[in-house]
Amino acid sequence: MRKPTGIPTLLLAACLAGLAASPVNSETATTAAPMKTPWTVNYHDGNGNGFRFWRDFKNKEVQFEYIPVRPDESSSGRYSGGEKKKGHLDGPGVQELWQWIGRLQTDASIQTNARAMGTGAFSLVHESRTENFIVKDGSQLREFNEFLGALLRKASGDEAPPAKKPIENPLPIYPNAVQDRERSGATSIDPGRNYTVAIYSVKSPLADVLQFYETRLKNFQRSNDQDGSIKLTGKSGYVRLIQSGSGTQIQIVEGPQ
Repeated sequence: MRKPTGIPTLLLAACLAGLAASPVNSETATTAAPMKTPWTVNYHDGNGNGFRFWRDFKNKEVQFEYIPVRPDESSSGRYSGGEKKKGHLDGPGVQELWQWIGRLQTDASIQTNARAMGTGAFSLVHESRTENFIVKDGSQLREFNEFLGALLRKASGDEAPPAKKPIENPLPIYPNAVQDRERSGATSIDPGRNYTVAIYSVKSPLADVLQFYETRLKNFQRSNDQDGSIKLTGKSGYVRLIQSGSGTQIQIVEGPQ
């Protein structure tokens, strides 16, 4: 599975190049679908999977394509965002897309300048103007991802969301760890490949938490990342431990469901 913090350079170069140069202006932000002029919306989720929506002079219909992360682009070498897909949006779908964009673009409280784990990166091109913004991981972004997931299922001829299967042998939770439910959730919008991320914090030092997991996860491989975190990876997912000022942050990633 792809590291949430890793982003494919080729996929995001155009989307992120202008972030510093073109900050969002809430007074000029587009909140309704442009009906008569060409436009493009580029979006990349927390795993780097990309969506492109566009309308041009040649086509009256709004088209979209889904550009998933390939295993050779992922940091683990195993994560895949699924298959490429193409489709089109009907009138209500176009309006819903732009309603979502307007809501996410104009709410400064959910935006950030850092392209971090779980965030969503947007680039809007309309009338020779480009606007870029990044939305924090949270309930609104996850609902937007669910909207995109429904588009993928419709493009695949499957209107119903995939049934979730219980995770076999779930990874253990450190005693007295407190879950950050706002940041926990699914890490992929591709049907059938939803990985569950649960983020916890605990006041215990990293060494004690590491000993707890190494004792219980015998077949997991340990690796040390450049940011100082420790990762234990197995077939069912991975556990990442990060030293914080007040203790340890625990990221448990399992799936797919």
